[in-house]
Amino acid sequence: MHMKHLLLKVLFFSSMLFIPACGVWENFTTYFNLYYNTTDAFEQAEEAISLEERSIFSTKEITVPGSANQLLNRVIEKTSKILQFHGTTSYVDDALLMLGKSFYYQKNYLKSIRKFQELTATQKESDLYLEAELWIAKTEMRLKNYETALLLLDSVRIKAAGEGEDEIIEEAYIEEVIYNVTIENYAQAIKIADELLNIVDDDARAAEVAFETASFYTKLEDPKNALRYLEMVSDYSPVYKIELDALVERGRTLRQLDRNEEALDIFETMRLEDKYKDNFDVIDYEIGMTYEALGETDRAVENLVYVDTSYTTSVYSGIARYNLGRIYEDKLVNFDSAAVYYQKAAASQLPTERVKEVHARNLLFTKYGDLTARLMNNRKQLMYLDDPQTFARDSIIYYDSVKVLAALDSLETGITGGEELRTGRTGREQQQQIPRETRVKQFSPPIKPTIPRDSIIAGINKDKFDLANLFFAELAKPDSAAKYYNEILNDSSAAVYYSRTLYALGNYYQAAGDSAKADSIFNYIYDNYKNDRVVNAAAARLNKPLINITYDPAEDIYSEAEKYWLAERFDSSLTLYREVYTEYPKSNYAPKAWLASGWILENDLNMPDSAASVYDSISVKFPGTPYAQKIGPKLIAYKQMQAQRQREIEDSLRVLNQQADSLGGDTPVVSPDSLTEVERLRLEMQKGIQDTTKTEISGEDTLKVEEIKPDTLQPTIPQDNQNNQRRNPRRRR
Repeated sequence: MHMKHLLLKVLFFSSMLFIPACGVWENFTTYFNLYYNTTDAFEQAEEAISLEERSIFSTKEITVPGSANQLLNRVIEKTSKILQFHGTTSYVDDALLMLGKSFYYQKNYLKSIRKFQELTATQKESDLYLEAELWIAKTEMRLKNYETALLLLDSVRIKAAGEGEDEIIEEAYIEEVIYNVTIENYAQAIKIADELLNIVDDDARAAEVAFETASFYTKLEDPKNALRYLEMVSDYSPVYKIELDALVERGRTLRQLDRNEEALDIFETMRLEDKYKDNFDVIDYEIGMTYEALGETDRAVENLVYVDTSYTTSVYSGIARYNLGRIYEDKLVNFDSAAVYYQKAAASQLPTERVKEVHARNLLFTKYGDLTARLMNNRKQLMYLDDPQTFARDSIIYYDSVKVLAALDSLETGITGGEELRTGRTGREQQQQIPRETRVKQFSPPIKPTIPRDSIIAGINKDKFDLANLFFAELAKPDSAAKYYNEILNDSSAAVYYSRTLYALGNYYQAAGDSAKADSIFNYIYDNYKNDRVVNAAAARLNKPLINITYDPAEDIYSEAEKYWLAERFDSSLTLYREVYTEYPKSNYAPKAWLASGWILENDLNMPDSAASVYDSISVKFPGTPYAQKIGPKLIAYKQMQAQRQREIEDSLRVLNQQADSLGGDTPVVSPDSLTEVERLRLEMQKGIQDTTKTEISGEDTLKVEEIKPDTLQPTIPQDNQNNQRRNPRRRR
């Protein structure tokens, strides 16, 4: 409490011996009716706020507990009454200061600064004037008016030094350090903190200033100076928390400086002192981490496992689990165990700054676990398919294991009563006495393969490729990746991954510093995989020109055929179109070449039967494409016309033969051989077209083709006795 408040209490009781004047009596009435109760509420609120654990240079805004906030509301109400109804009393400056601070704690900075400024404007003789200026500077900081705040803090320090107000000087220094920490100017924060350290009389506060200064050096990655200030803490009289934190940070900093034996000595000495027993979780954790730094991996694991199992509600249990995962991953190269500990860490209570890192590692190893489980399952399925006896044996083992587990459960249940009373051990403890080798872990029953062998093998190859990429790109384990890459390259069934695996292996050798081998692989890809997207990735590695992977060699032949067509050299054009669809049957230009051939036969060479055979081939080879859809109606009409013609011919033959019979002749006027001769040209053309087809295109290989122009299929196929005018198309088809 301010000295003025104590004096007022003394004056009140001494004044009861005399008859007071009216003004003096009003002051004392105001004090006891409003001021005293208001001051008491304000002090309770500040005490509740001070209980929040925060460092001396914390940049976080003050958190006001709910109870304290209610008290502040009461203070605001009562100080407002003092100012409204008792403005002539001597407590106006106190009321304004309490009101300004109450608004400040509630983060209502504009109202806060107005009350502080009102005090400095109207109460120039008040002994609270300098404190009000300090709070104006603090409020300007919260309002981010940094330049104004810094100038005022400097002025306050000078005035406070002249008036011997050491507490205000310290508060001004603290506020300036907080500003420099906020803008991450740690060098300037250290400079101001050093000045503060030279004037602080309170050893506990000096210890805290030294400790925080060490943290600034840590942020500047200067462990030597950080250690100097951490050692300085013990020269003062630190409170328990600062003493503990400083010792722990000393050990960590020594470890950072590779002075691991000294670090271990600090932690083990702390472990022997009973006063630190409430913090053995952090001490045991640091002992484990120090053993790791010393290269004693087994002892590190032992200590971290102890932390994991002994302090399950502590954040250090979660951090210990994460570091166990890291040790199993990096030093013991046991990814399955690493995955278990990462998963446990992700489910633990963790410091806020470690949550993202831990969860990212857990997700990565969950992916690893899923891939390895899938690979193992596919391999087992292949084994069951190739060797049915293995499936039978595994099934027997599984069901025998189920029986053992059932027996163990029965044993545990049966020894829970009198046995527990007799031996003092529970059924579960009794079960633990059973040798480890007889305790069987339950697993899923074997499942017979339900998919073809080729599908299982394809799954295995995909799993290997995905695992290799995971090791190389995300787990940074190139040697493990290379193992799987080489397995894929040596497996003829994994051809679909061959080019990508080669490229990945080239990256592996490049990362390993073997540029010659890497370049050799990239050059092989560049020369042999012109139509694969990976070729341009290899080109980039070699600084070679990029390749148009969409290039189709059939395009040039098709273009040349079009030139002959436009020049009315139809025989040459048909020859080149035939080369397109025979040599490149899966090219996008193949169905277009068929269609162009049919067009020429129909419209330029007046060979409708041959054209119809070509169109019929399109409907068979490219069903569902725009080409087949466009020529469909025309082809149906042609076939109907041909069937009608055939019926007419057969009717004519029947009449002629009947006439011949009536005349007594033995030989028909028209023989079937005549009909064969009439159809010979069409049949030979159709046979020739069928002979040129080297590769059948299934429905699964339906090609993507550009839309056919409507004018390319408008004419209908003429009958043999029609004379079509020869036309040349004016567009590329």
